[in-house]
Amino acid sequence: ARMGYEMTGLDLSAGMLRAAGEKARRAGVRAQFVRQDMRALTLGRRADAVLATCDGVNYLDSLKAAEEFFEAANAALKVGGLLLFDISSQYKLENILGCNTFAEDEQGGAYIWKNNYDPKSRLIEMNLTFFERQGELYRRFTERHIQRAHGVDELLSALNRAGFDAEAYDFETMDPVKPDSERVQFSGRKRR
Repeated sequence: ARMGYEMTGLDLSAGMLRAAGEKARRAGVRAQFVRQDMRALTLGRRADAVLATCDGVNYLDSLKAAEEFFEAANAALKVGGLLLFDISSQYKLENILGCNTFAEDEQGGAYIWKNNYDPKSRLIEMNLTFFERQGELYRRFTERHIQRAHGVDELLSALNRAGFDAEAYDFETMDPVKPDSERVQFSGRKRR
């Protein structure tokens, strides 16, 4: 938005949209925020690009759900428009996060992050407990996240079926995806 692009932010969570709206106001930028399921993406006008950052596609818990998003994104884009998204790789969700527990104690707070990965469904359930310092006391709150470990090849095939010429890269590089890549960036250009 600072660079002059017309931006629309979408999320299913009203709370996330409120937070994004506050950040935009503090930054002095204009953007529209809409509560919407990415699988039913509708913008009312064709866009030059659709971005789904920070594991958005991982939150789609089946290949069918990802395909629905790709088809909706294709319909929302101008011919030649780009669909850009990144995922936590299957390797990362299965082998690094897996069925592990992580914890960290910092000056401003602490967290405990417990994961349970099911190889059959390729779903990982992440249960996080946060302790946020507020003066001499701590406020405790929890979050539960479920993500799917999508395969790179299955997503590339789904993008192709949805009308995109697509490529995948090791995150933040133009290097090929490696077996131990933890994050993968996808780029799909809408075909004519």
